[in-house]
Amino acid sequence: KGIGKKKLEKTRQTDYIGAVCSAPNEEHPCVIFEHLGGRTNEAIHKMLDGFTPAVLMSDAYASYDSYCEQHPKIRQQNCIVHWRREMLDAVNIDSLTKSLTAKTEEEAIQKATQQAFKNPAIFQLCCVLKGIGKIYGYEKTVKKEKDESREAYLKRILENRQEHAKPLMDDIDIVMKSLADKYTKIGENGSYKVDGKYGQLGKAIVYYMNRRDKLRLFLTDPEVPLDSNAVERCVRAVAVLRKSCDFKQTVAYTEALCTVLSLTETAKANGIISPVTWLTDFARAVFIHRAEKTLTRLVREKGRSLDLKLKTFDKDSYDGFDITPYLPWNYVKDHPEVTKQSDKTDAEDKQA
Repeated sequence: KGIGKKKLEKTRQTDYIGAVCSAPNEEHPCVIFEHLGGRTNEAIHKMLDGFTPAVLMSDAYASYDSYCEQHPKIRQQNCIVHWRREMLDAVNIDSLTKSLTAKTEEEAIQKATQQAFKNPAIFQLCCVLKGIGKIYGYEKTVKKEKDESREAYLKRILENRQEHAKPLMDDIDIVMKSLADKYTKIGENGSYKVDGKYGQLGKAIVYYMNRRDKLRLFLTDPEVPLDSNAVERCVRAVAVLRKSCDFKQTVAYTEALCTVLSLTETAKANGIISPVTWLTDFARAVFIHRAEKTLTRLVREKGRSLDLKLKTFDKDSYDGFDITPYLPWNYVKDHPEVTKQSDKTDAEDKQA
């Protein structure tokens, strides 16, 4: 008759998991996954309320914009990679490559010149894409040096961005504004709108023009990344599981999955190769602390024999446990071996 069974709430056929992670240069990197249930403003706002970030790095989804509008103190940086994708769609690289196929260098130059005059907007977008590539190139030249303080490192990042990225972004802005004058129109609220006859080209230009300031915050704040690649990497595991788990599992399963993903991705962000080792050490320390505290009370109050098996812990036995050594950024300092995969583990992985 179903005795002992509990009806579990099923996820919807299309469900959503949200992920929030700290910026790449943070001293204490952390990743949090949450079951959202949907992509509504209410669901996303509720998730973000638990963090109240100083800066929100995101794509251009409207819910992130509305959240920042409700919290004026939160600054916003839009992902440059997402903007770049819009321009790549407008350029249609595959089609452009085929049109420039040539047998000789002279023929290729001639075709490129003809293409530029035939569609100057595409040529200008290609120049913008080249400029973005240079920005990323300059960004990679700044590496944290051994024993360098965080303040000194951030100072060098800012100086590098001001010297190289800012002039490039200023030139890009000039190009995009000139394109906007020709291929977009301005709506009643002052925002740019797509002129229907220009399709993806107009969409790519509008994407930039309506987010100009949100694409430039990284120029004045060295702690702000250029893109959301850090969180995109964290959600790859979800993308792999998506087809098999979206509608076949329960809400309880999804929430448990979020906990596991949060722990493993936070471990990886801190350089812990084996999250299981870290979590096992933590669980062992908690067990010993709770057992000792429970046994101490039982011996003092009831004269309990230490030979008897301990079946339960006192409810308050966790009180007083020092979690500090097991925070991932502290644990990795005290256990450098967890940042390197052992030869034994490598052999086991190959055998598996």
